[in-house]
Amino acid sequence: MDPLGDWMDRHYNKVVSDDVRRYIFAYHLVISYVEQRRRTDFMFWAKTVGLSVKPRTPESSDFWQCSLSFPGWTTMVLQFRFTTSSTQSTLNATMADIEDYVLDKWLPIKQWMESTLDSRTVDVARTQKEWWASNGLTFRFLALPFELRACIFAQVTGSYA
Repeated sequence: MDPLGDWMDRHYNKVVSDDVRRYIFAYHLVISYVEQRRRTDFMFWAKTVGLSVKPRTPESSDFWQCSLSFPGWTTMVLQFRFTTSSTQSTLNATMADIEDYVLDKWLPIKQWMESTLDSRTVDVARTQKEWWASNGLTFRFLALPFELRACIFAQVTGSYA
């Protein structure tokens, strides 16, 4: 019994081969990782505002492709695969099991993200308020204990002397 395979068969309305299942799972793993980082890391969110990731039809059964685009940027095609040393089942796969093809060699996808996405410059006009609005979060200042609010007010207004 393969729960992931059964779900994919129902979701895609056809029987999907094991190789395709692995790469669909890898694509969703990459998307989930990016979305989780965007929800929890302000700087990553600011660097990836407007990022669009879309799956592409693979040119080979050895890897899977997706396109990444930012407003005003040329679309990049990301080719990724599970590492050749990855012997665990697809359900136990992590981002450490995925590689990206860059400059004629396979690199861990997290290393590619650090060199490409994390190295983008940040638009300083982006604020934490925008980030929280995009995540549906708010900061409940009045829920803080009075002592903490008083310290914050003292920092903001300066000394009273």
